[in-house]
Amino acid sequence: MKGLCEVLIDGVGKVHQYDNVGAFGELALMYSSPRAATIRAATPSDLYTLDLRTFRYVLASAQALMLVTFSIDSLSSCPS
Repeated sequence: MKGLCEVLIDGVGKVHQYDNVGAFGELALMYSSPRAATIRAATPSDLYTLDLRTFRYVLASAQALMLVTFSIDSLSSCPS
């Protein structure tokens, strides 16, 4: 992301801000739940979006990569 975005919660107000870095909305995608907060661009911002299918693919790919890395590290530590 590029820009300044504020995180707002109803009845509370501003609770956080993202300044040129950050990700949000992942919990709603992972658990098919309503979003817990509203994100508002405080300055002109460039944001990227992922649909649910792409998000799940990226998440599964990252988990697979972690498993392969763990397996290689485990095998590397075995005596030859």
